[in-house]
Amino acid sequence: MAKVFWIIALFLLIPTTIFGQEETTHTVAPGDTMWSISQQHDVTIEDILKVNPDIVDAEVIYVKQVIQLPYQESAEESPTYDESPEGGQGGFVKEVIRLTNEERDHHGLEPLEEYEKLSKVAHLKSEDMRNEGYFSHNSPTYGSPFDMMISQGIDFQGAGENLAAGQTSPEQVVEEWMASPGHQDNILRSDFTHIGVGYVEGGANGSYWTQMFVAQ
Repeated sequence: MAKVFWIIALFLLIPTTIFGQEETTHTVAPGDTMWSISQQHDVTIEDILKVNPDIVDAEVIYVKQVIQLPYQESAEESPTYDESPEGGQGGFVKEVIRLTNEERDHHGLEPLEEYEKLSKVAHLKSEDMRNEGYFSHNSPTYGSPFDMMISQGIDFQGAGENLAAGQTSPEQVVEEWMASPGHQDNILRSDFTHIGVGYVEGGANGSYWTQMFVAQ
């Protein structure tokens, strides 16, 4: 039986007023109280009030009100990443980035800058797909790739993700991404500035590849 290869792509453009700041937001739903919001996001009511000076009374909030939340980054949430991946994985990551920038150069685009912190997040995504046995942009562990980037402290104005599974070399995976319009769009987006790549071996498909792109 022929081996099956998988690839999928996702892109989201985020206005600069939403991310790239040290806050996220909560939209008040029916039944919400300031206390329930603070518990949901693991912050104190006092900290919420500090970043929402327009809220005079913590007991008075209304449905669909957008509340700013103080940015929280816990040491426990920091990604763990093998700086010297086994099996030449680090070399594969570098080669995917080189080949991606080679494709951009062929189309007259500026090269993407390697973003080590983003590569750590991409590595976590590939590792999670292998360990949890799924192939999807939406992770049961981390949520969407955009949620994942934000939770790991990545600031961006726009972001995208390419995934692949089963390919055996950087040349093969980049070639297949370039042959797919959605993946090619991410690779050749002129407004993207940085790239991170994650690659792991094993699992049901034998290999899992993640490209993450951001505009900063």
